[in-house]
Amino acid sequence: MIERKKKTICGHGVPAIVSTVKKNNDNHGRRFYGCPYWQYEPRANYVIRGLVSANEGLEKEVAKLKKRAEEINEAEKKIEELRWI
Repeated sequence: MIERKKKTICGHGVPAIVSTVKKNNDNHGRRFYGCPYWQYEPRANYVIRGLVSANEGLEKEVAKLKKRAEEINEAEKKIEELRWI
């Protein structure tokens, strides 16, 4: 391994750690620099995907509720106009 005089710094401004690819793919055994603050965890990816999906569902629900609120406001305006007739 080639020794470096300067340390590789991650995006957080701290010395990066050297890791080895453990997956059985073309990069298996290859070394790479990584941030010590970020540890890859497959479970985290699963949880994140679930949260993103749930968030998308909530955004759709919010859009439906906003549309329904607009419809109610329009109906209330029509009722108020009819009271003046």
